[in-house]
Amino acid sequence: MKERAAMWFHKKWSVPYEAYLKCIKEYLDGKAEYGRYLCLHNDNIVGGLGVSVHG
Repeated sequence: MKERAAMWFHKKWSVPYEAYLKCIKEYLDGKAEYGRYLCLHNDNIVGGLGVSVHG
């Protein structure tokens, strides 16, 4: 699901796929406080949001 989610976010906002995948992996590994969240319907991504902190 990480790869699917990263591609979904990439297609929506044109940020590089690799950047989303890195962010998702860091969040799931407990290395980041903020991540990306999905809304699923029957295993299909129908929505999502992300939280980013820029200093």
